[in-house]
Amino acid sequence: DALAAESRSWDIVRAFARPMRLQRRQCFLTVSIGVALQEGPGGCAEALLRAADMAMHQSKARGRNTVTLFSPEIGAQFERRTAVAQALHRALEEGSFELHLQPKFDVREGIRLIGAEALLRLTDAELGPISPAEFIPVAEVDGLVAAIDLEVMRLAGTMLADWAARGIRLPLAVNINATTLDAPGHADLAARLLRVGLDPEQVTVELTETGLAAPGLRQRRNLERLRDVGYKIAIDDFGTGQSALGVLQSLPVAEIKIDRSFVRGLEGPEPGRAGALMRAILAMAGPLGLRAIAE
Repeated sequence: DALAAESRSWDIVRAFARPMRLQRRQCFLTVSIGVALQEGPGGCAEALLRAADMAMHQSKARGRNTVTLFSPEIGAQFERRTAVAQALHRALEEGSFELHLQPKFDVREGIRLIGAEALLRLTDAELGPISPAEFIPVAEVDGLVAAIDLEVMRLAGTMLADWAARGIRLPLAVNINATTLDAPGHADLAARLLRVGLDPEQVTVELTETGLAAPGLRQRRNLERLRDVGYKIAIDDFGTGQSALGVLQSLPVAEIKIDRSFVRGLEGPEPGRAGALMRAILAMAGPLGLRAIAE
C-alpha cells in the first residue's frame, strides 16, 4: 500500500545518505524518489511509470533527497507546466509576445509623465492569458530566458521606431533577466540592444536584484559595457534580495525601483515602520546619485 511504499522509499534515501569511499575520497549522493500506485486492475504500466516520473520531478523541486507520493494535484501541475512550456515555444516561433506599458510619473510637483516601463505579456491561443509570474520560472528551467529577452529587445526596438515615426520620444525601461548577461553568445549585450534600435539616451535596462546576488565576470563586463555605451542600469524589486547594498557598491547602477511590498506597507498595519524604511532608502539613494522609483 501507499504507506509501505513510502516507508521503503525512505529506507533507500537513508541508504544513499551514507558516505561512499571512492579512491580515498568520501562521496555523498542524494536521491529523489517518486512513488505511484496502481489503482485497480487493468492499469497501464506506461501511465504508472509516467506518474512516478512526475512525482520524482516534484521531489527534485522540493530540494531533492526526499520522497513524493503521486497525487492528482501533482499530475495537474505537471500537465500545466508542460502546456506553458509549449506555449512559450509557440510564442517564440510565431512572435505572439506583446509589450504592455506601465507609465512612470514624477509626483514632486503635480503629476508629470517621465517615461514608461515595457512589461512582457503572453496570451496563448489555447491557454489564454499566462502571467509572467507563471511563465518566467518555466522559461528559466527550460533555458528559454535568453531567447525571450531577445524578443523583448526586438519588440521594444519596433515600438521606439513606431514612436519616432509619430514624433514621440519617451524614455523606456526594458526588463532583462540577469542570466542573459551571462548567456553564451551575449558577450556584448550592448551591441545587440543597439542593433535592434534601442537608443542608449532613451532606454534604461532593468535587472532584478536577486539575479545579481553574485555577478560573474561576463555579467560585470556586460554591465560595464552597457554603462560605457550610455545605457542606464536600474535594479528592480530593490530591497527584497540579499545583495541590496553590495549591488549598489560594486555594479554601475543609476536607478533603484523600491519594491511594491514597501509601498503597500504605507497603508498596512504598521505604516510607521514602512515609512521609516522608505525614508531610509531615499536617504541612501540621494548621496549615491541614484534615482528612486516607487512601484
